[in-house]
Amino acid sequence: MRYDHPDLRQHLASAYAFGSLTPRVRARFERLLKNDPALQALVAEAELRLAPLALALEPRTPPANVWPAIEKRLGFVEAMASSRWFDWLLRPAIGWAAAGAVVGMVGGQFLPGLGPDAMLTEQTAALTQLPASYVGVLANEAGGAGLLISSLRHGRTADFKFVQPAIPPAGQVFYLWGLPADGGAPIPIGPLPEGKTGSVGLPGEAETLFFGVSKLGVTLETVGATPTTPGLPYQYLGFCGKFWP
Repeated sequence: MRYDHPDLRQHLASAYAFGSLTPRVRARFERLLKNDPALQALVAEAELRLAPLALALEPRTPPANVWPAIEKRLGFVEAMASSRWFDWLLRPAIGWAAAGAVVGMVGGQFLPGLGPDAMLTEQTAALTQLPASYVGVLANEAGGAGLLISSLRHGRTADFKFVQPAIPPAGQVFYLWGLPADGGAPIPIGPLPEGKTGSVGLPGEAETLFFGVSKLGVTLETVGATPTTPGLPYQYLGFCGKFWP
């Protein structure tokens, strides 16, 4: 396979940063990465773009056996005899497969109900297993994880999920806005239905609405209103990024 096509390089870099490459493709990609500064730059850019997704993850304390296992792998402590299941767990192929499974479960929180997108080529879709989508990760006013927004690139709806249940005051609704990267006027997208999760119809194709958007915001607006400017302050605010080359 040729790896000099710009679209393929960008897509593989994004999938590598997200962690969705298969073990074999990941190993091949890492060999290329060692001697390709331009490819390294693409990966760094993708990692920076994906970093806001960490807001959606709640802190978790790892099991007690995780840190000793890491120290052993790094050579910080003298290796001890391992049981059969422990050896099996630490095999590289199994480790990457397990990581892939975790990414799949986490990805399900960001991209609920998203299937393969027709705009992805059969080759790149098979390699990355990641549909072309827009994804927003918004923080609440306190700076904590607040709201996830996702839509297929050419979709006409956006799925949302509040990290913590949120109920607007009586007579008001949460209203979604797109904030252009060039500082232009906010784009009214629509009110979010009540509930922790759900979908909101878009006033146009996602590609048209979100192409020039770098952030998403949510305000409180009067029920039934069609605002043209957001009623500040933003209750939720965060980055919006694309998941394709």
